[in-house]
Amino acid sequence: MAAMADAWSRRVYATVRRIPPGRVASYGLVAMLAGRPRAARAVGNVMRACGDETVPCHRVVRASGEPAFARHRVRLRREGVRFVGSRVDLARHLWAARLPQPYGMTLATATAHGTMNEADLRHRRDVVQVYAQPRVADALDDLGEAAEEALLADPFVIERRQHEHGRAAGAHRRPRQAH
Repeated sequence: MAAMADAWSRRVYATVRRIPPGRVASYGLVAMLAGRPRAARAVGNVMRACGDETVPCHRVVRASGEPAFARHRVRLRREGVRFVGSRVDLARHLWAARLPQPYGMTLATATAHGTMNEADLRHRRDVVQVYAQPRVADALDDLGEAAEEALLADPFVIERRQHEHGRAAGAHRRPRQAH
């Protein structure tokens, strides 16, 4: 189990190191790029335990744009990141990550092997945008109808929307159990 955690931590650190100065990524976006799309909380745990100064943990923020720690706000401002209130201006500073190709292939190779076509790649980029935005609706505003319909049928997006609706209704809280 520890070996798995170490491999996961290394993937998260490598992803976070790719975020350039002046840009930020959400925990969900880092999780998706590190290979576990629904593991935003696990990314937070890895970031909290990180003692490596070469990993720019301050560049990973909540989906709302809020830095996890006040000291991160200072470091982000030094890099030129602007804030709107207490939140990073995600429209300006969200990292436009370059998605890894499947199995290390280029798009041309993946298309030739039938692994992924251009439409699949566009859809995958759109899903990353959904995870990077504070709300699914914010991400869908900028997409065309065809992309929006495809995203609304994507299992990751469906889960995120259900989570948002549950959170709005207070359903995310688990009842306390007596010990």
